[in-house]
Formats: sequence, C-alpha cells, structure tokens
Amino acid sequence: MEQKILSSRKSKAGYKHYNKSVPFRVIFGDGTEICEPKAAKTFIRALVHLGLEEVQRVSKLIPESQIQGYTVVSDEKRPEKKPNKWQDEVEGKYIFTKLTNERKKRIIELVAERLNKKVTIQDIH
Repeated sequence: MEQKILSSRKSKAGYKHYNKSVPFRVIFGDGTEICEPKAAKTFIRALVHLGLEEVQRVSKLIPESQIQGYTVVSDEKRPEKKPNKWQDEVEGKYIFTKLTNERKKRIIELVAERLNKKVTIQDIH
C-alpha cells in the first residue's frame, strides 16, 4: 500500500510528496557563517543570530514576513492540523519554518536590511 505524504506538491496520481530540503548558507558581516543540512534549521539559526526580539519587531513592517496573520517570529502558536507543523518553538518564540526556501532567504535579507546588518546568502548545490 502506497503511503500518502502531505506537503505542498501533488503528483499526477494525487499523492503528495515532500520537496527535498535544499540547504543554503548565510554569511553575516561579522564573519558568522550558518549552514545546516536542513534549510529550516539554517533559517532558525539565522533569525536567532539576528535576535528574535528584533526580528519580531521589524517583521511587523515587512509584508513578506507575515504569514496568515502572524509574523515570522511570534509569541503565538498557530493552531496546527496534524500532520502539518507550521512553527518551531525557539527561546519562547514561535518561528514559521514551513515556507519555501526562496521566502526564507528573502525574509532573512529583508530583516537584516531593516536591522542594518550585512548578510550574504549562498545556495548549496
């Protein structure tokens, strides 16, 4: 029996598949480099490096960092419908990680820009 897997992409047979996590590297102006095997972990570590309180504050001003009425870093947990997990809890905050890599990278760039921090993002192939 074939197992149905939930994600954002459907196959021709109607089964959903996870998109493979493609890692990326974030390099900050202070020399810090972050690159985890999973893009979501890189995203979380980059936001922590920028400061979760600061990210939460400036993300209110960035439309791309708002997800269904929540900011990318929030004090509130979005109600989950299993098996979907939208956020990861980090340092008492909830971080939306179920985003495309392009959106994750764009949010890092926009938040860093608002915080006057230099950041370079590289795709890993």
